[in-house]
Amino acid sequence: MALVVGALIVNSGRILAAQRAYPPEFAGQWELPGGKVEPGEDPVTALQRELQEELQADVVVSQEVVSPDGAPWPILNGHRMRVWVCEARSEPQLGPDHLALRWLEPAEAFTVPWLAPDIPIIEEYFAGRS
Repeated sequence: MALVVGALIVNSGRILAAQRAYPPEFAGQWELPGGKVEPGEDPVTALQRELQEELQADVVVSQEVVSPDGAPWPILNGHRMRVWVCEARSEPQLGPDHLALRWLEPAEAFTVPWLAPDIPIIEEYFAGRS
């Protein structure tokens, strides 16, 4: 089981959604950007590296979005993911890993077809905002 890190990138109350380019079974669905933690790598360092590689985004990492049981979130293929709220210091750029990027207002957060494992994470984030 690999540890994956994800970012809930926020700007003026909006969240960033990234549309996957691959693999075919997930292409077109939307996700929180991030990636796998390399062996021996600190998760926050991995998150910053992944966001730089995928989106050319330099981010400020703030609080972690913790699951109700306190464990990393279960995601695809038996992996687990830790997610942090981040603020981009510059506008994220579309790279080869994604088909599109979209800033979503809270009222439209669930208007895109998210990967199923990301939905409870986004719900938890917004529950903490109300």
